[in-house]
Amino acid sequence: MSVGGFKAQKSLKTLAPPINNDCANAISLTVNADTNCTIFKTGTTIDAYQSSEIEPTCGAALDQRDVWFKFIATRKIQTIKLLNIIGNPDMVLAAYIGACGNLTQIKCSDPETMTLTKLVIGSEYKIRVWTNSDTDTRSTFDICVTSGPIPINDDCAGAISLNVSNTEFCTAPQSGTTINATNTSGGPNCNGAGVDDDVWYSFIATSTTHLVTVDYEDFHTSMQIYSGSCTNEMIGACVNGNYGNSNILWKTFTVGQKYYLRIFSTNPNNTFSNFKVCITTPSVPTNDNCATPQTIPCDGMVSGSNALATNDIIPTSSCGFANPIASSRGVWFKVTATKNGPMTISACGTDYDSFLRVYTGDCATLSCTSNVNGAGYADAGCPGLNNSPIVTFNATMGTTYRILLTAYSDTQFGNYIISANCSALATSNVIATDEIKVYPNPFTDVLNISDVKDLATISVRDLSGRLVKSLKASSTLNLVDLKSGIYLVSLTYKDGSVKTIKAIKK
Repeated sequence: MSVGGFKAQKSLKTLAPPINNDCANAISLTVNADTNCTIFKTGTTIDAYQSSEIEPTCGAALDQRDVWFKFIATRKIQTIKLLNIIGNPDMVLAAYIGACGNLTQIKCSDPETMTLTKLVIGSEYKIRVWTNSDTDTRSTFDICVTSGPIPINDDCAGAISLNVSNTEFCTAPQSGTTINATNTSGGPNCNGAGVDDDVWYSFIATSTTHLVTVDYEDFHTSMQIYSGSCTNEMIGACVNGNYGNSNILWKTFTVGQKYYLRIFSTNPNNTFSNFKVCITTPSVPTNDNCATPQTIPCDGMVSGSNALATNDIIPTSSCGFANPIASSRGVWFKVTATKNGPMTISACGTDYDSFLRVYTGDCATLSCTSNVNGAGYADAGCPGLNNSPIVTFNATMGTTYRILLTAYSDTQFGNYIISANCSALATSNVIATDEIKVYPNPFTDVLNISDVKDLATISVRDLSGRLVKSLKASSTLNLVDLKSGIYLVSLTYKDGSVKTIKAIKK
């Protein structure tokens, strides 16, 4: 008889200690190619004794009657499962790397399922199994190693087709991952260290100039563009990402031709990447110079791209850098203070490493508001990988301030979001209001609330005060349908009190 594809265990009787009672005699497990435990081994802790290996960090700390298994990693993420347990059902798993007698624990799990991440493909891992008890140590079980699904675009033949935006704005970003992706054999790569995962996309060029944007969430990505076929690399279109993106601006596409994108983790050892990819068509920004700044309304936000902006020469009042120095791909803004007091200029949500400078005066007489980091200029301050800046200074009512947002280097470009907060409520990764926190901020699709105790309803309004969404109390807010911008999130409690938090959607 089988149960869920496993052979049912009918007896707890055994005649001798299990053969895999010691690490040196660990039983080899064959890794399943999918999430099903089609291939498994049967094990038992009956008559086992405690091995001499390093103590695990979870489960019963004394007298472990443990048994050992091992497997060779075939993916960066794999799951070990114990099923069909007879005897004490409360069992514990621990995973190790290294040789017996010199093991290093990488994870310990009281639940009978354990998922391991950042595995090195081809390396051997040891698995220790025991019951979570010093007295009730008799159990039999089935054990298997499973693998998550390989991305459907793991090979060039399965490349996912991307829509091309005919503007600089990304209207439909495609989420992607290299988790469990394999390496495409052959073909060049630009990181010089080999590739052990890659996924593929394709698009049809609608312009000679496109910006290919890859915003990654965790580990660095690299990207290459191929023309004509999967193995015909476009010369020069290869970049190793940093500061949250691996963007490519290319100005010699052939309209109507199909191109392929190969995206992979820059570090080939044991990392993986989650990201969003999109193709846009940038134009030369109208606010490319000081004389034609874009207006940011108080408590408002504007967005755009600096991909085709020109380099700026920093004014005499350098605002952080010595004069003269060229700064990369600058765009200009202006905002007029509506009252005296702190004003915050935020580039949080900008997807490249950038630098903010705030000036008074006209273009011929620009003066840094205060040549002190955190007052008149900033090169960081926002949460996330992009190293985007945020700056707060004391504003004078009626004064117009000119703002220069530049890339930190020639290799940094992409879409920006810049806001002016005349109420001095600065945006950061976590905003607290009487110990209530919302995060991440800026957010993409989902906004989290740290504590929903006694919370009755949630409302979301734009800066004009218009209600755009009403929600039931929840710790997770799905705001995927909102456009990019600044929103006021009001938390109404059962006692009638209201707390309002400002949040930016990228």
